[in-house]
Amino acid sequence: MGKARLIALVLLLAAAGLVFDLRYEHAGAVESHKWAALPPMFCISLWCFGLPTWLCWHTGGRQALFWIFTLCFAVAAFGLWLHSRGDPIGAMTTVLKAQGIPDGPPPLAPGMFALIGLIGCICTWKKE
Repeated sequence: MGKARLIALVLLLAAAGLVFDLRYEHAGAVESHKWAALPPMFCISLWCFGLPTWLCWHTGGRQALFWIFTLCFAVAAFGLWLHSRGDPIGAMTTVLKAQGIPDGPPPLAPGMFALIGLIGCICTWKKE
């Protein structure tokens, strides 16, 4: 097993672990916001579609995993928009200036999906 394939597996396992964390963090929000169920559902989908694709690594699975990991960027962008209540620049500026965390959900939390997507895209971009 090559390094890139191992990294992809670790990222898929991280997504599986993230389901449990998100389920706990988003449990109360799901009742009042219909979109709060999206991150746990995406993690489950990432695992359900990613693992069989990972098993077919040498027969097109690597390329398919690249496109699956690119979806993480869309989920991260949408989550950033929702977590910042429509003002991602303002929320990120507040956090990066160390002026405290704005009320509500942490605005940089969806960055985990962007990080998983970035690392996943890098390790599946080219053949080993």
